[in-house]
Amino acid sequence: MHAVIGPSQIIHCKTQREAWVQIARLSGGCAKPSEGAALMIDVELGKTTRREVASSTSIWITNNYR
Repeated sequence: MHAVIGPSQIIHCKTQREAWVQIARLSGGCAKPSEGAALMIDVELGKTTRREVASSTSIWITNNYR
């Protein structure tokens, strides 16, 4: 996925959640947190490690989409 979706396609997003929505749209509705986290770091939406961004995303998705 990361090779298909470039940082320029999410650079306009102001939050990680907004970027995740865009990533999901661009990837046909499915995105791996580990791959999306790399994009977040690339566009400086994540100030921590990829692992922490992916983990917080997984928690957010789990808590909001049960």
